[in-house]
Amino acid sequence: MVVTTLEITSTTHAAFLPDVWADDTQDAVEFKEVLSKLVNTSFEDEMSIGRILHIPHRSNMATQTKTEGITNTIVFNTITQTNQDITVSTYEYAACLLNAVVQAQSKYNDRAALAGKMGYALVRGMEVTVAALFQTLSQTVGAYGNDTDDSVVRRAWQFLSDGGFEEDSAWIFSPGAVQSRFGQDRFTNRDFQSGKSAVETAKLPDLYSYPAYKSNLLR
Repeated sequence: MVVTTLEITSTTHAAFLPDVWADDTQDAVEFKEVLSKLVNTSFEDEMSIGRILHIPHRSNMATQTKTEGITNTIVFNTITQTNQDITVSTYEYAACLLNAVVQAQSKYNDRAALAGKMGYALVRGMEVTVAALFQTLSQTVGAYGNDTDDSVVRRAWQFLSDGGFEEDSAWIFSPGAVQSRFGQDRFTNRDFQSGKSAVETAKLPDLYSYPAYKSNLLR
């Protein structure tokens, strides 16, 4: 009987044990585009050239009390009109340099994948820019980081209603704010729901006539 300690191991056989690369890649999560789809883009065509777009305001007129008689003075409306400006002050881009050798030798379709990632970078850039505008609003309610109490939502609705916005508005919540709303009985109890409840759908119904959306890119 011959006993030996010699053995073919992963060390001695390393030259025959290849590293294998997966056929697919593990891509970073891409959040859904929400905010940039909800903003007013009606002036985009006019801003195909130029840097500042001036939008004149047309104010409402006031009535005067009329008394009988042809000698009464007529008071005409004299309104100094103002305007709102839209300034194009930033130009964002996403770029990468793919060497032709890499493209030729790579196992993956890097050109198509990188093009897709650059497209997402541009969309995400718009989302983040729009999200940053909310903190500059003059009328805000509630406090950052606190649960979204219904009284806060109702007060926000009042701000919109006071301004005459009966439509073309929407609620946008972060995932944390959405889960806070889920904790309120009116979204989970069928007594308040005509269809499926939030427990079943993980979606908020319309709130006070405005549709509700979730964005992962809110501040």
